[in-house]
Amino acid sequence: MKACAAVLVLAFLGTAAAVELVITEEQLQDALEAAIQDTRISSVEVNILEGYISLTAVRRVLDQDVDIEIELWLDPGADENTWTVRNATANGNPMNENRIELWNIWLNTGMKNMARTETGRADTITIEPGRITFVWD
Repeated sequence: MKACAAVLVLAFLGTAAAVELVITEEQLQDALEAAIQDTRISSVEVNILEGYISLTAVRRVLDQDVDIEIELWLDPGADENTWTVRNATANGNPMNENRIELWNIWLNTGMKNMARTETGRADTITIEPGRITFVWD
């Protein structure tokens, strides 16, 4: 019994394998749909493409629907997992800087929370069609 316990402890402490978390497009879609409850956003659609996430949303403003399109890119030069909103439009027109900053804050908070555990932030993140992979070495 003691030998068995020792083997388990050594296996746990010995070779620390990388931990990998894969989030699919469907899981991210579900998370965003839950996050928009009780907001002025009535719908959101997620597409994970090569290198970035494409978001399409409908936001209710002054009794009118506004079609929002956003590309969310991982900033490779950042010290922490920082995401940047690019090519943001509202009803086909470029979004103003204040609105882009609000989307940046909201989306960065959610994405950083996904990539963080008690042991720290993910060491690598890979974005490929249909999935995002977070790896802790």
